Amino acid sequence: MRLRVAWIVFVGFLACSGGSSGGTADASAVAVDVATDAASDAASDAASDAAPDAAPEVAKWEGWKPGCEGEGTGAAWTVVHDETFARGPAVQLSDRDTVTILWRTAVPSAEQGCVEYRVAGKTEKRCGAADANGQYEVALDDLPPGTEIPYTASVGASRTAEMTFRTMPDRPKRMKIAVFADAHDREERLAKFSKVALAEGVDLAVGVGDLTGEGLPEQWDRFFRGIRDLAARVNVWTVIGNHDSKNTNGYMESVAMPHGNDTPGEERLAEGWWARRVGNVWLGGGWIRDFYLSMPDTEIGQIGWFRRQFQGDDFKTARWRLFFIHEPAYNVSWGGCEMNGESCLQRTLVPMMEQNGFQASFHGHMHGIEWGPLAPGYTAFTVAPVGGDPPPGDCPVPEGFPQPWYSIYGNQAFAIVETGCDVMTVRFVDLDGKELGRVEVPAGG
Repeated sequence: MRLRVAWIVFVGFLACSGGSSGGTADASAVAVDVATDAASDAASDAASDAAPDAAPEVAKWEGWKPGCEGEGTGAAWTVVHDETFARGPAVQLSDRDTVTILWRTAVPSAEQGCVEYRVAGKTEKRCGAADANGQYEVALDDLPPGTEIPYTASVGASRTAEMTFRTMPDRPKRMKIAVFADAHDREERLAKFSKVALAEGVDLAVGVGDLTGEGLPEQWDRFFRGIRDLAARVNVWTVIGNHDSKNTNGYMESVAMPHGNDTPGEERLAEGWWARRVGNVWLGGGWIRDFYLSMPDTEIGQIGWFRRQFQGDDFKTARWRLFFIHEPAYNVSWGGCEMNGESCLQRTLVPMMEQNGFQASFHGHMHGIEWGPLAPGYTAFTVAPVGGDPPPGDCPVPEGFPQPWYSIYGNQAFAIVETGCDVMTVRFVDLDGKELGRVEVPAGG
């Protein structure tokens, strides 16, 4: 037991310092049904006595089943630009029956923040207090799956325009995911990315690190302003990049991710890694920290936690298994052509992906697009920067590198990932919506 604790503390000291939990308001949130007035209540009661409830009865969910359903939503989002709050509202922790709405006021307020939303014609309201940083995280539950739900967020007299979010499907439906990297809190470029992603009708987005420059509060403000229109409609999952880890506290306090880090003594870093099933996809988000001193069969820390997740039905029944981590195991054009990837990820991540049937992993860090097969059926993709400036990308592929290996440099861009039943299509798109290239990955490898 002493050896385990010593190893964990050493890894944390080696790779990062500090950390703080993002204090959430949803623990103190309360649900309130909103009634218009006594007359409407009486009319509603009389109607319910005379006829059955008009809301559809939701069948009990019995867990994920194997298979795949080919249809997706495919619907573009109508932009609703709202600047009521300094950050957000942003959709977080979206699942088939729950969503967390996150936002901050410019000046921390002692007033409760509330979300009003409509489900099956009924308006409900859920409220919660802000954390020490003035951030509200209000959880909505008992939601119908795969449904577009109108909502507003408010603090006192300040209220947003009405927007909508979609809950995740409870069946293995295909998904459309925007993957972006290296935003470096470049607000204008993030806004352009958000516009294209909304027009694509994405179901969710994943930011693979370096969301900010040094993780400072004003940089997080710029980041959230940049993705304001996108994050108000779809869940933006994130992982920690090397720039974000310069202020790990700032990361943990700014986003609301699932809690994957269950290491004793590291409760404040609970959002360091995570996993979630959405439609026909299993998503895992990692942090390079624990990979430095891990092997694929490590039983503790992050690697051990992910190995336990691989035993669940949500993982085993997924048609697509995708992993997101900032640094790539292999890369060509970086560091004057002398840096060719993270050896710890070559040693641990790549075997873990191959052994557990992953089809792809997605990375940033290189400020360019690269991809290639690292094992049978497993392709690694590095995504161009949304905000950062790309290097020339003129480095030769080293001898002994995975083959074939491809690259596209010189653009601010991102990826649109579409998970069909037989093929996953990865399209690289610039900030004007122009397609730069595409790759098709078969489900069977």
